[in-house]
Amino acid sequence: MKVLGMIKRTIRFKDLRVMLSLYKPLVRPYVECCISVWNPHYKKDKELIEKVQRRFTKMINNMEGKPYEEKLYCLKLWTLDERRNRQDLIEVFKGTLHSVEKTLIQKAYCVYYYYCKKT
Repeated sequence: MKVLGMIKRTIRFKDLRVMLSLYKPLVRPYVECCISVWNPHYKKDKELIEKVQRRFTKMINNMEGKPYEEKLYCLKLWTLDERRNRQDLIEVFKGTLHSVEKTLIQKAYCVYYYYCKKT
């Protein structure tokens, strides 16, 4: 990923807050682009995408020697697979909410129409 490489080459002070403030708006949108449409099913594709975040966690000072999951916990980040699952659940909820909302509006319209016809 070119943006991640640019951050690695140009930023000398690789503090936790500085790196997170660069990673979240510059790198993660590329990794999560169209996440609800293109959800990788193959393990190799998921690992390839997750490798970007692994590379990012390796760049931060004072994180050497910690396992990847512990680094994510310290940075308060989720794995990209967890974020994809979360986004899928949000999309399902939106679809369900939309259909329930549509049904309620139709019922309200029927009741309103019925009472207006009656009077």
